Amino acid sequence: MATQSGHNVARGITTARDPYLAPEHDLVSDERLLQATGRTLNTWFEELDDAGAQDWDRGRIARWLGAGEEADTWWAQWVSKQYRTLRKNIDPPSAVYTESFEVRVTKTIHQTMEEIWPYIDDDDLRARWLDVELRPRSRTPGKSLRLALFDHSRVSLSLLTLPPKAHGRPRTQVITVHNRIRKQEFVPETHAFWKAALEDLYHLMHEVYD
Repeated sequence: MATQSGHNVARGITTARDPYLAPEHDLVSDERLLQATGRTLNTWFEELDDAGAQDWDRGRIARWLGAGEEADTWWAQWVSKQYRTLRKNIDPPSAVYTESFEVRVTKTIHQTMEEIWPYIDDDDLRARWLDVELRPRSRTPGKSLRLALFDHSRVSLSLLTLPPKAHGRPRTQVITVHNRIRKQEFVPETHAFWKAALEDLYHLMHEVYD
């Protein structure tokens, strides 16, 4: 439960193997943050602004977030990282990036494109396997969806029909391409995130259709 003191990060439960919950990962939804801390990212930013945190270093921001009780340092560190990166415009939206990185992850699922597509395109169905706040930008119906993240990186989710093997079952390759990643150090965790997400989609599709 979040405290009533106005700037204490509540203790959240995190596991290193769960990319949706691990707060060191950039891809954390507002719902997860709200569950763990009692506030969305925008609310935290507003409170930090009111406290004059624009010129603070990351350590001071984390200490402020956890002041008054034994705070969950994972979430305090994650919020402070986002504030330093996004609010202080270290990488502003208008910046021309001279270097960026890309992650590509694929998964083969034994369903048709028509069966899988609703779980790519529909916001509610997609949330069953991908609990991240993504803004749709464009789509090719039945084939691909292009999305934007709050850090201004881009994601495309595409479907490709593969030839059936001897068992005769349909095969569709789900292709995720995440580009405009700002730093090389983010690449391994981003790859792990999408690998886990597509694994969740694989199991969900087999639960639905098998």
